[in-house]
Order: sequence, then structure tokens, then C-alpha cells
Amino acid sequence: MTATVKFFDTNRINSASTFNFASADEARADILYDNDSSNRLFSNGSNDATPEVWEITFSSVYDLDALAVFNHNVKSGNAQYWTGTGWADFTPTVNWYNNTDKNSYFEFNRVQTQAIRLTMNTTQIANRDKYVGQLRALTKLGDISRNPTKIKPELSEKNYNYKTSDGGSVYGLNGIKYKATVSFQNSPAADQDFLRELKIRNKPFYFYPCGGTAQADMCFHLDDMYLVNFTSVLKPKLPQDSLFGIGISTDTVFEEV
Repeated sequence: MTATVKFFDTNRINSASTFNFASADEARADILYDNDSSNRLFSNGSNDATPEVWEITFSSVYDLDALAVFNHNVKSGNAQYWTGTGWADFTPTVNWYNNTDKNSYFEFNRVQTQAIRLTMNTTQIANRDKYVGQLRALTKLGDISRNPTKIKPELSEKNYNYKTSDGGSVYGLNGIKYKATVSFQNSPAADQDFLRELKIRNKPFYFYPCGGTAQADMCFHLDDMYLVNFTSVLKPKLPQDSLFGIGISTDTVFEEV
């Protein structure tokens, strides 16, 4: 891994938000925050001469540090935030120009806002309706200074598998969820404090293994951002059980909601 893993609070876009879409069906806005990128919210009758503008108002004012836009077909466009008196650009700006990627992740200087606006001008295939699979407005929970030494991902499945009367196989897959054992070694005090706070908050959070830098390996792609619970007992231990002052090691387990 080359990027530092990141941890975010739950999506500020949720069922308590209000939506104002140029042409997309507002009754289907839940597609943007259902944690399933394969579902997509489409514009209706848009083309490259007709911008599709989505304004989303949160249930409260929040700090924002990042936006994730997954499974989209935006070629050119931008996102802005509401200052209380008008729309403003993030710093650095959030925009697309001749984009060919279907997944985008943007970090910017922290802002306080209650609304964002997504403007989609053109699509990667000309004159198609615009679409987005997931739109996440994110608040960092904190930073770790030292990357995990190991992340062991597992795609756990809920299935049924039994034999028929003639010995055949009947198999069905009900769902697959992400699980990872994340190992920290010789972590400094600040990282230990962060892991403790992450545990005792007792709420789901987004775990972002690639940290916004796309990797080639499965479970480390740009759109591999998982809403997880911290399910393991937090058991920090001294290296070799006896050496003080060189950091603490611990294994954590995160399981997808």
C-alpha cells in the first residue's frame, strides 16, 4: 500500500436530506446513498447542451473534507458548496474536464456547509443522460500517522449449499460483505488514541483502504469504500510483551454493515 488509509463518518447525504434535481426523479434519491454503486440515478432527457444540476441540503450544518462520486458518466462538470449566502468552489476545486473515469474522489480544505450542488454538463458518451451510482459527502474522523502494516480483506458470503437426492449441488448466494483484519504495529500514542476513539464511538464509519489513491488489487480500488463496524475487541499490546516507549501493536477487525 502506498496511500494512508482513511476513516470517514457516515454519508451526510441520507434520508433526512432534501433534494432539488433538474430532471432526475427526487423520489429515487436514495440511490445516491444506499451503499450500492451498481444502482444509478439518471437524469431524464438531458443531453450535452442541457446541464443536469442536483442541489442537496443536509439535515444540519456539517464539516466536509471530501466527496466521493462513484459509478458515474460525467465528462465535464463541477461540485460546489453553500456558504450561507451563495455557492462557492471548494479548495482545491472539485471539477471534471474531459474525464474518462467512472469513479472520482476529491479531497479539499475543510468547509462548514449545509448544502452541495453537483453540476453535470457533458457525458463520456455524447448526449446521454447523466447518472451517478453513489454520491458521498464525507467528514474525516481523524488521521493516522502510520499506515497499517497489513490489511487482510475477506469477501464473506451468506449462502446456502446442499445436496439433492441424486447427489447434485444446490447453491445460492444471498449476499457478499467485506471484512478485513487490519494490523497496526508500533503505532504512536496519537494513533492508539484514534483507534480507541473509533471503537468507543460505537457507530458505523467508512473505511477507505486505498485512501483515495487507486490501487490495482481487489478491495483497494478507488470505489472500494466500505461502511463498516469495528467488531473486534481492542487489545493493544507491547511489542515482545516487554518493550516500552517504541509504540503499541494491535489487530482490528472491520466488518461491512
